[in-house]
Amino acid sequence: MSDDQTQFKSGEKISLSSNAVIVMGLLAESPAHPYELNQKIEMRGYRDWTEIGFSSIYSILKTLEKQGLVDVSEAVEKSRTRTIYKLTPLGQGALVREIKRILVTPKRPVSEWDLGLAYMFRLLSYEEQIEYLEARQREIRQEMEFLVTRSAEFPRENIEVYRETYHIKALFDHPIYLSNAELAFIDDLIAGIRSLQKAD
Repeated sequence: MSDDQTQFKSGEKISLSSNAVIVMGLLAESPAHPYELNQKIEMRGYRDWTEIGFSSIYSILKTLEKQGLVDVSEAVEKSRTRTIYKLTPLGQGALVREIKRILVTPKRPVSEWDLGLAYMFRLLSYEEQIEYLEARQREIRQEMEFLVTRSAEFPRENIEVYRETYHIKALFDHPIYLSNAELAFIDDLIAGIRSLQKAD
């Protein structure tokens, strides 16, 4: 048993990166080859909101194997030997604990856009602030067109299909809801800036 496994069994939790959670979550659905994992990541649009590259999938799997969170086996398909990864019971338990934590208390990453909001008042004129906030709204609307199109690929009407895909649909619907809220926030902020313009 590795040191990592010993620490985990003794009660010390193994820290999982977001990318490790993505890989483990896909393996929780079914054992897979790294290429299959990459295809699912592409198909589900994960790269629109994560920074998981194809090459990093291999290094993540190696780390998870060392920690005893995945098992490795060989399978022969069409005369080719493929390496298949599967979650261990230890990995399943670690993943379940991490998903529960994430749903309740997700880590809040630093938002670059928040930095813009924090410092625009000193560096940009009111007109420039409005101009760039409106430009941000246009960007959001363009992004939403893509998200709405992808969300429509997973309709609710067919309950059997929806049962298998609602978690994928949610990944496109969630940013749509957030984007609508962000558009409303920017409208309100621009209205506030215009009132400052009038007052000055």
